[in-house]
Amino acid sequence: MTRHLCAGTYVDRPFRDLVIRKVHNAPYRRVAPSYGFDLVPVLRHAWHAWALETTLLAAVPGILLLTWSLGHRLAATLAATGFILCSLLLFILRTAPEIIRLKVTLTAEEWQERTRKNGRWNDSTRLRKRIRWLKASLGAGAATSIFPWIASRLLNESLESALPGLISILFGVVMLAATIGAIRQLLLNHIHANPTLRPSSLTSRERAVDAQQFHGCTVYRRPEGRGGEEYEEIRFLSPEENDLRSPFIGSGELVHRWIPPLTVQLLRPGNEGMTQRRHNSLPFNAHELVDHLRTTIKGLDSGTGSGRMRGLQVTDRVYVAETDVSKDRSLLTEPLTPDRLAEIIDNPDEKADHFLVITAPYAEAELITTVFLRVSIKSRTLSLEFSSCALTRTLDDHRKIDAYAEHGKLAVARSALREVVGLPSTIRRTPRLIQAPIFLICALWSRKDRSIRPRRGIHIGPRISIRENASQDWLEISQRDHDVIFDQMKIIEQWILKATEEFLETHEVDTSTFKKQAVNIINSGVLNMGGKTEVNNSAIGRNSRTRNESSGKPDDQGNQSQDTENK
Repeated sequence: MTRHLCAGTYVDRPFRDLVIRKVHNAPYRRVAPSYGFDLVPVLRHAWHAWALETTLLAAVPGILLLTWSLGHRLAATLAATGFILCSLLLFILRTAPEIIRLKVTLTAEEWQERTRKNGRWNDSTRLRKRIRWLKASLGAGAATSIFPWIASRLLNESLESALPGLISILFGVVMLAATIGAIRQLLLNHIHANPTLRPSSLTSRERAVDAQQFHGCTVYRRPEGRGGEEYEEIRFLSPEENDLRSPFIGSGELVHRWIPPLTVQLLRPGNEGMTQRRHNSLPFNAHELVDHLRTTIKGLDSGTGSGRMRGLQVTDRVYVAETDVSKDRSLLTEPLTPDRLAEIIDNPDEKADHFLVITAPYAEAELITTVFLRVSIKSRTLSLEFSSCALTRTLDDHRKIDAYAEHGKLAVARSALREVVGLPSTIRRTPRLIQAPIFLICALWSRKDRSIRPRRGIHIGPRISIRENASQDWLEISQRDHDVIFDQMKIIEQWILKATEEFLETHEVDTSTFKKQAVNIINSGVLNMGGKTEVNNSAIGRNSRTRNESSGKPDDQGNQSQDTENK
């Protein structure tokens, strides 16, 4: 999994910039927990990928300035003109097909007299904008093409005399681009061949990130709680704030919960009244049940053979809202000793919540099922909160290094050639050099972990998880991946229920109610599963009516569109 995320920094530019800006250069924010991967090598390779691209972007104007300073002014002018014309030509070739497509679409809609739906992008506005950009590019290209002759007259040099210098410039740029492309593929080959990508020595920022990604305390963000249309608009405009209700950032999609939590009254077995069956003191503490469940679940990865759940990890994690650690950061600075964990587990009024985190990887951690279990006792009642999250496979481009012929010597040659062919696109990105000083200044500023010391008006909850950002959409993964995730979840769920039942019986607690609730949970199919429920062509209530619009055509069973009415 770490390999694919590292490879993604070389093939996915937005992902690489996200890693640098939102993770490395954000010292005020805690990083999300890492499930099945190590974040430190991803940070290191993100900077390597950024350095390669920035070197190539800076080399083009650098070579032109060097040539100009050496006295080959006309050659530098011709080279700059050629680079600009190539960039404009590339833009024109990309824009013209889109303009043709938009014109065809608008013409077809006019013929069919279609009406537009509210909220849809206006193609006519897009078409006018594209035409304006195309005209501007053609005008700029025409003006740029005559500039070499004007420069020749002003510099009193013939165009033929500048050809040797022009060839030298082009040769230098091409060779540099090929070298950058080859180095990029060599680094990808290194990622593919080496199972261990962790650097031998870490920078101060990498040490802080390493400590945070596996820390026993996770800070999460709460929804702001503002109602109305304004809040909905703000919330859904930002993909980073897609769903703030779940505190389990970094663990993927929330796919299953016990709603409501499973509760059991701590009474003795028997047929007497509740007063006679009540324990004088608690039969056990909550942390004792957590210890029993931890030992039981860890046993699923013991032994040999195919009966193991390979890679299973059971850890303790404390979750606390960022508003609750605004003043006191002791949970982040002090170690979470067993005594401190037991204190948090046994006290349901603590601001921090303890969860037993059970992680089950599959296919080299491409699929990860994570179960979060919270055990608490209040009002002589045992409460079990169960949530399950799923991390899907990484994007196809990130896993490309494992494909046939995507690594090795031939891949290095193809990468070098690809970089040379892509020079016009690279030149178009030259203005991105403005961001380079900002990136470097922020990197120097982020050397110190600034999430430890309280600061007014600054929250420290993580905003993103790069593992979630690089994952496929939950609704678009294969059915087989769904089955694997739910299979692992159900296995862990049943072991938790069985271990809890045995523990309660050992401590003389009536389990009749628990068994009934456990049966309902085990037999629940998609009742509590996450997802989207759609009800189509329904008529609810008196005198309600719905019409099944199917263009008046029969379906596969020969049914026509029909009206449904309730009376």
